[in-house]
Amino acid sequence: MTSSKEPNKMADIVNEQREKLNKLVSFFPKFKRNEYANYNLLLDFIQDNEELQIYTVPTLKEATGLQNDGELIDLVRYFGGGHSRLFSIHYCYYVGTDFLRINEDEFQNYLKESIEPVDENGNEIEDFDPRNLSFYCLINYKE
Repeated sequence: MTSSKEPNKMADIVNEQREKLNKLVSFFPKFKRNEYANYNLLLDFIQDNEELQIYTVPTLKEATGLQNDGELIDLVRYFGGGHSRLFSIHYCYYVGTDFLRINEDEFQNYLKESIEPVDENGNEIEDFDPRNLSFYCLINYKE
């Protein structure tokens, strides 16, 4: 059973994020209305699914309705960036049912310049397949 403090904590986290998002919109009026809606959909999803610990790409797509990977990455970067810090973003490469951790720079270099990433230990990834390159997010809880 969930204690009454936990839902309030999640509600507080989500409300704080909504305030930050609204400030962003007031400073950058060109922030697209549909992007703002997608960001709010994610916050609604987080508040409605407070037991969820990990946000994978399929979960994020379900929460936001976004199918475009670029738009999804932009959304995740906002919530993982300095202004928001809602998410801790972890980049990875799936190998079967397991995964290798990779650094953000490696992930970005592949997206921008198609440079095959290495794992966090600097090891080359055998038989690299870009479809296995991914990320997941964890919520940063303030204690």
